[in-house]
Amino acid sequence: MSMNTSRESGFSLLEVLIAVSILALMATTIALAASPERDPLRREAERLVVRLHDAEQEAVTSGRPVGLTLTDGGYAFTIYLDGEWRPLRNHPTLQPRGLASEISLRSDTIALAWHPDGVVAYPAVFFDPAGLNDPFRILLEGDSQSYAILLDDAGRLRVESLSR
Repeated sequence: MSMNTSRESGFSLLEVLIAVSILALMATTIALAASPERDPLRREAERLVVRLHDAEQEAVTSGRPVGLTLTDGGYAFTIYLDGEWRPLRNHPTLQPRGLASEISLRSDTIALAWHPDGVVAYPAVFFDPAGLNDPFRILLEGDSQSYAILLDDAGRLRVESLSR
């Protein structure tokens, strides 16, 4: 009694691997095409975190405090020179930035002070050249979403989503 086995029955390992690869490629393409576009407010918050990292590095390398000053419709970076906060000029990444009209930026700290010559804008937050930075929270708010930009006690900058 001999069993007649045919080499034609079933699938080879190579055929199975090719089929699985094609399915994986199709699934990846569908997932990327169907994923929602990143939230523009989240992108703006992440951009600000990167710029704050740059400001922190600028404070250390220049040996002078560097601050973030909130402006009408945006923010700018300042540096402490000769006893006063001045705009930070000629820095490739720390130029003033305007925000879309539906986005607001605010801080829990007071950013204005009275001076004999009038109101002076002080930074909402600043980075110390020695790295001794106080924790802070900046709020970036849009129509339907809010994000907090935090510097924690360990000196880590991060973005946190706030529910409304």
